[in-house]
Parts: sequence; structure tokens; C-alpha cells
Amino acid sequence: MIKISTYKNHAIINASAEAIFNTFLDSIKKDFKPFSEESAVGSKVQKTVGAYSNKSGQVEIEIKAFERNKVYEIESISPNQRFTSRYELEVIDENTTKLWVTETVATQGFLGSFNDILVGFVFKKGIKNRFEHMVASLNAQLKEATVKKESTG
Repeated sequence: MIKISTYKNHAIINASAEAIFNTFLDSIKKDFKPFSEESAVGSKVQKTVGAYSNKSGQVEIEIKAFERNKVYEIESISPNQRFTSRYELEVIDENTTKLWVTETVATQGFLGSFNDILVGFVFKKGIKNRFEHMVASLNAQLKEATVKKESTG
């Protein structure tokens, strides 16, 4: 594999690192069954991608790093591409956290690398929009969790 593209973004989230990580954990538990924090690294799952398009295929997703309230990294591997997403939490204070997201794409061969360069150039705004959507979704999930917590106790 040839490492070709890395995108790094960050956002300030008005929530504790624990609250943010618990939101990640809810998603992890849905995708990786059964799931254990003690043996999270190395956990794998197979997913079908592109099911609604002309090209679908299998992707293996593996947890590569997992440290509660600090880091979560997954790697998605298909025959010609490896996509890594790393989420790091940097505590600013009790209720404020900086979320760092690093995405790395590696492809095989020259044509795959050329395609990554072209996609990176043409769709860079899309990557930023996807990140902003992820942050907005995270904030909505955190707000929903706070409302549930307040209403139950």
C-alpha cells in the first residue's frame, strides 16, 4: 500500500472527554458484537459497502487503538484501499474537549494513488463538510444523552 492522503481536522466540543467517548462507545457496541473494552484492539467486523450502488463489496473494519476517553482508531480494509480514522480527545477543562480527527487513505498501485490525489483535490470541500456533519451529529447525540440523563435522574 502507498500512503497518499491524510486529512486532519479538529473541533472544540462543549462536553467532557468521557461524555464524548461514551457516544463513540454506543456506536462501537452496535458495530462490534460482542464487544469488550479489555480486548477492543484487534476486534474485527465485516461490512458490505456500496449496497445501494452498482459496485458493492466487503470491507473488514478493525479497531487498531482504543484507550478510554483518549483515543479510538479504526481501519477499514478493502482489496485495493485502506482507510484509517483516528479520533483523539484532548481535555481542555472539565466540560470542554478538543476532538482531533485524522483520516488516512492508502491505495495500491499508481492508478489508485492518482485517483486519491484527484479525489483529494476535487472533493476536499466534501471532506470538510463530512467532518462538520460528524461534529454536528456528535453534538446532537451529546445533547440527547444529557436530556435523557436529566429526565431519568
